[in-house]
Amino acid sequence: MDEQRVRELLTAVADGQMNTEDALMKLRMEPFEDIQIAKLDHHRALRQGIGEVVYGAGKTPEQILQICTRLHEMGEQTIMVTRISEMAAE
Repeated sequence: MDEQRVRELLTAVADGQMNTEDALMKLRMEPFEDIQIAKLDHHRALRQGIGEVVYGAGKTPEQILQICTRLHEMGEQTIMVTRISEMAAE
């Protein structure tokens, strides 16, 4: 979740489109997600100004794709993968 998504959430509450309990649940549920092969930090962009970075060393291409797909589904616009193998890059 980045600053823009938090603003949208707060605006929805202010406009009466969402109640405070639902907004609180969204904020509470989104920070971290354990997908077995990685623990994703969905609030990193809000805290650090840049989204999650995937450490690619030791991960298969399929695992990297699974992680990046989930980050994208959760609204990440930019995803950086570091230490990627040549096989994974292909």
